[in-house]
Amino acid sequence: MLLEKLIINSNKGIIRDITFKKGLNLIVDETTEKHTDSGNNVGKTTFLRAIDFCFGSDGKDLYTDNEFKNNNQEVLDFLNENEIVFTLILKHNNIWYKLERGFTKSAFLRINDESFDSLTLYKNEIELKIFNIKNSKPSLRQVMPKFLRKDSITMSNTIKFLHSTTTKKEYETIFLYFFGFSDQNLLEERLRNQKDIEKIKKTLTALKPESLQFIKQTLAITDKNIQLLELDVKNFKINASYENEVESLNQVKNKILLLTNQISRLRLKKDLNEESLKDLERSKSNIDPLVIEEIYREAKRLIPTIQKEFDDVLNFHNQMIVRKIDFIKKNLQETNQNLVTENRKLKLLLDDQSLILKRLSETGSLAELERLQRELNKLFEKRGADNKLISLIEEYKLKLANLSINKNELNERVKEYLEKFDNNLTKFNYYFSEYSKKLYEGEEYILFYEIKDGDFDFKIDNITGNVGAGKKKAQIAAFDLAFISFLSDMKSKLPRFVLHDSTEDVSINQIITLFEIANSIDGQYIVTSLKDKFTTISSDFISANTIITLSQNDKFLRF
Repeated sequence: MLLEKLIINSNKGIIRDITFKKGLNLIVDETTEKHTDSGNNVGKTTFLRAIDFCFGSDGKDLYTDNEFKNNNQEVLDFLNENEIVFTLILKHNNIWYKLERGFTKSAFLRINDESFDSLTLYKNEIELKIFNIKNSKPSLRQVMPKFLRKDSITMSNTIKFLHSTTTKKEYETIFLYFFGFSDQNLLEERLRNQKDIEKIKKTLTALKPESLQFIKQTLAITDKNIQLLELDVKNFKINASYENEVESLNQVKNKILLLTNQISRLRLKKDLNEESLKDLERSKSNIDPLVIEEIYREAKRLIPTIQKEFDDVLNFHNQMIVRKIDFIKKNLQETNQNLVTENRKLKLLLDDQSLILKRLSETGSLAELERLQRELNKLFEKRGADNKLISLIEEYKLKLANLSINKNELNERVKEYLEKFDNNLTKFNYYFSEYSKKLYEGEEYILFYEIKDGDFDFKIDNITGNVGAGKKKAQIAAFDLAFISFLSDMKSKLPRFVLHDSTEDVSINQIITLFEIANSIDGQYIVTSLKDKFTTISSDFISANTIITLSQNDKFLRF
């Protein structure tokens, strides 16, 4: 899959019509070295962002300052008022793909003249038709930064090109996909399994499972102490004239015990409801539309005739959250009311107990009996709390064990595909080692993985410390160009192009080598740079490989 054209239209006509070629494609900034002329605002990066917009980005970076995140109102007004439309044309084996996307709020989304009602459906089609992604993971927006490096993160990290919060498991899924791991369902299932394991582990950590044996031993001592105290209470001697009062006291204490247990259950229920409510409130304010998009997309694929649109699904999801919150609030209100009622009953019983004890206090021995009853009540409460904690720890440990078994089974299934995957990785490393050797005067870099507990951790060897910015960018270029050559060898449909923002930090010798490699591959290396960087390179060479020149007088969007 190669890029053919990028066309930018307005309601006044064509703004840009850029044709790509095989090999090296330069976007040259002709800004001079004068202090008043800066290459930072002629539109080099906007060029990359426009292509990313066609591939489903949210488009905010077209008009948002990357550092301070504030809007450039002039650019935003221009895009809206001129009804800007971006068209990207790609080609694979004489099959054409035309991606069209308007900027305004009511903008259209089209692929090969077929309209899509939502950005989600538009991206789903790109995933399937251009990237051959048939599952929710990896997603289009996860793989796109590998093909289009437009910011400091992607231009500084060869393989860890996503946000710093991206997990190793997510990178595992991405790179297994990149190098031809054929069972995408298996990759998605492993990723889902890992997320469930991490969630259970987090809960278990809060419960402190390492204390389980201590709790069990403590519980055994508590049970023994309860038996001893119950025996003391049973054998407690009292004047025969007070036997009726004692019987009444025992009945009241039994009722207090039952009521105390009921209140403990209600309090636990109240705590759980309040925690669920907090989770739902957080979920309500931090709904991840991508998750709902994935669910909707899967449903759409299974039931093509589905009538509901994604917005309806998202609204339905939001309404479900609200209904759950309402339900829990109602449940919480009822629990609080029951707590009030039961506490009132408890107070009455305690008052009755006090009156009986007052009448019995004349014997002079009731203070000891009362002390025994208080201790007994405390032990019952402690036994209930310990039993509950033991139950929770064992429940979550069982869940973790089952998930771990499932993980091992999934890992065994992965091994069935590893021979072919390893062969693919070897083919890639032929090119990566060759290109890096040319760039680093004998240093050879390879991509490899280590497996720990069934998880893949992808690395590049020979990185022994911090690599200078220029050398790092050259390494990234070698990696991306090697990937293009690998895809060509595999006759893959995946995009055989890579776009890089800036080569200013790369030494001129490495630039020359990169350009030579780029023009030898069956793909496209599209890169932005200042013209002053090419002073030692033939002007004819630069001219032959330049697809667009920009300056203060001819900015990318020409306004």
